[in-house]
Amino acid sequence: MVKSDIISASSANHLYWLGRYEERVYMTLHLIRKQSDSAYDAIRTKEMMYDEDNPESLISAQNRAMDNAIVLRGTISTETLGYLEMSMVELKKYKQQCMMNVTNLQPITDWALAFFGSAEQRTQNHKALALLLIGRNIENLDMLVRYNYSVDRLHRAWNSLKNVANFKKYSDENIVDRLDLQFNSLETESDDPNLTYRILSLLSVLIQV
Repeated sequence: MVKSDIISASSANHLYWLGRYEERVYMTLHLIRKQSDSAYDAIRTKEMMYDEDNPESLISAQNRAMDNAIVLRGTISTETLGYLEMSMVELKKYKQQCMMNVTNLQPITDWALAFFGSAEQRTQNHKALALLLIGRNIENLDMLVRYNYSVDRLHRAWNSLKNVANFKKYSDENIVDRLDLQFNSLETESDDPNLTYRILSLLSVLIQV
């Protein structure tokens, strides 16, 4: 029997931020790997991995993903939640060990991907799944913008977000139009230091949950 698509405002908010925080886990791991291949400050790398007071750190994002996921167990399923629980256990263990070998963090990446795959298979409420995936795609785009990824990559991420089911239902049409203009201007104004700020500001008010 398919469950009702009705979700509360509180659950909608939790779903959106669950998607954002777990994608932040995935993207932060990607950035840490990139930095480990360079002569990056080891202290800064450790902060990005294990500083729970730093909202941009890996463990902070995983903590916040768990906080949102726990109240959604009945929506996303116990099996899906299990991937976040395994990640949290491993990260706490690595923090205690001061583990700095980025290769050992591969299971966290795998479980982040498995979490989203399991959510797509097991979440019966289509609106709930849409909000989770909208949050995921918003965070992906946000981080790509912040870390100066290529114009082509940004365009693909923006188009992927707009193609998520129910995107039009939860997004502000006026903000979508303004973002279209901003992304189109990337081709000619990529050196404008204010462009990144404008895009991030618009993304922060794009979704209405």
